[in-house]
Amino acid sequence: MDLRAVLEAESDPAYREFQRKLIPGCDAVIGVRAPVVRRIVRSIVRSDWRGFLDSAGDLPSVEERYVVGGVIMNAPMPLDERMERIRAFVPLIDNWAVCDAFVYKPKADERDAYWRVLEEYIGCGTEYGMRFAAVGMMQYLDDGHIDSVLRLLGEARHDGYYLKMGVAWAISYCYVAYPEKTMAFLRDCPLDDATYKMALRKIVESYRVSDDDKAVIRGMRKRSE
Repeated sequence: MDLRAVLEAESDPAYREFQRKLIPGCDAVIGVRAPVVRRIVRSIVRSDWRGFLDSAGDLPSVEERYVVGGVIMNAPMPLDERMERIRAFVPLIDNWAVCDAFVYKPKADERDAYWRVLEEYIGCGTEYGMRFAAVGMMQYLDDGHIDSVLRLLGEARHDGYYLKMGVAWAISYCYVAYPEKTMAFLRDCPLDDATYKMALRKIVESYRVSDDDKAVIRGMRKRSE
């Protein structure tokens, strides 16, 4: 398959310009809408998906990475192969859009292996590798993982804006699932001030947080002032 040609045939110039504005610093956008990308992924998964992945080569555009990432996450491959392909793909992530599209929802017998991958990347030192892990940890908001999730999010360190926002986003989900634990974390956490304030803002923006809780969160914004 000539993936580039397939995507360019589906390009919408107006949508391409819209996407470029949403992904700062990324001009490699073809302009293919998400339902079309998903249709292409489904078509590949039903065919020789392994041959497609093995011959994918360079992936210069956002949409090419969407498709390859989608195939990795959806093709019926053995656990070890999927984890290997995930690890090979993460270094290709260079913007928030590709990162947030590359999220796996592990089956019950895959959760331990995928968690180990996320633990590996939350401290890898690259902005998008760490964001990949932070966003992925939202799949682990359960009794067995919440304490580790909060601890690892609190320990994540990188100056990149998109890592900070990814951590903040994940913490807001932690608050919805475990408000008491997350509140205790926020009252005595090691987050830098920027990430801390982003986390509070994301919690306040959530429609799943009560008005009373939002009032308390707003009052916590003065930590560093």
